[in-house]
Parts: sequence; structure tokens; C-alpha cells
Amino acid sequence: MGDDTWGLLLRKDAERDFLLGNEISSLGIKTNKMEAVIELEADIELPTNKIVHPVLLQYTVECPYRIEDCAFMPQRTLWEEVMRWERLNERGYEMAYLIAADVLIHNLRILHDNNILHNAIHIGNYTWALELLDFELACSPKHPYENEDYQRHAVDLFEREIIHTYVVINYIAGCLQEVVDFKVLDKLFNRYGFDLNAYSVNIERKGPHNLQ
Repeated sequence: MGDDTWGLLLRKDAERDFLLGNEISSLGIKTNKMEAVIELEADIELPTNKIVHPVLLQYTVECPYRIEDCAFMPQRTLWEEVMRWERLNERGYEMAYLIAADVLIHNLRILHDNNILHNAIHIGNYTWALELLDFELACSPKHPYENEDYQRHAVDLFEREIIHTYVVINYIAGCLQEVVDFKVLDKLFNRYGFDLNAYSVNIERKGPHNLQ
């Protein structure tokens, strides 16, 4: 377990979040704006009996609501955020979820082209302003994992971010009550160099009389 404790932000994680967030933002991806890592003058005893000072990561966001907060958002606020996406609609999409999809897939292309693994892409780490958040689990050539075991497995984690991004897009469409055109979405992934056919699985379907 080490020093990791649920709900406690360790200084090393806060600093990684701060540094990776700034690095990713510098590549043109919209993120929260990092401001400061603040260590509080208070003692907290961990389950390991180690005493540490709690740390705060101070940042600002354009939208305080994450994608997963949809059920708790005022509908007016939700649609005000979605209407702002039109500024990003360079391809003239008619469905709002496709505007978001283009942004999210483009973000993923930038990350992977720069050998950056976010390692936590999900509906809790994007806001409705399409800001990418939370980088304490991320790694890049400038800020690699310190643990050799993590370094070895990081290469295998890039591909799953494609599926994670797909899930976020589907969730957005569901929140907006828009029907996903999976052929269009798959082509959009392909446009950015992600061939989803590489992950296809053939399933042999059996009739009821063949079920075992």
C-alpha cells in the first residue's frame, strides 16, 4: 500500500499532476489551469504510521461540472456548455456529440503522438467544457514513471485509451439523448489514425438449440 491513502493527495502526486497538466496544455489540449501546489502546516498520520503534511493542488476550470455530473446539473447549465461547442465545430457536425468526439479523439492523437499516457481517461476526468483533468497518473518522456514495473507496462496501456475515449463519447451522447451513428464515429477515429477494426472480435453465434 505504501503511503497511498484514499482521498489524500501526496505531494509527489500533486507535483506530477501540476507538471504533466502544464505540459499537456502546452501541446494545445484544453486542460484545467494549474496555479499552485500548496503544502498545509498540519500533520496527518497515515495507516503506515508515517506523518505527512496534506497538500492542495490549486487550479481553475472553465466549467466546474465533469461529464459524470450530468444527472446533477441544471439542464440550462448543461445546454449552455454544449452550445459553446459550436465554436469548435469546424467540420459542421449537426450532432453535438460528434463535436465533442472530434475534440476528444484529436486530444488523444496529440497525446499519443507525443508519447504521453494520461492513464485515466473517463467521464470523471473531462468537464462539459471539454477540459481534460487529473494528470497524477500520467507519464511522458519528460516525466516518466519512476517505478521500473510501471515503465514496462505503460506501453501496453496506450491502446486502451482508445476504448476509454469511445466510452466517454457514448456517455456524452446518452446525456444529450442523441443517437450514436457508430459508422460515422468509427470513421472519425480512423481519420485520426485509430483503426478500430484492429480490435474487432469474431463471435460465433449459436441458436437456442445449440446453447450449452
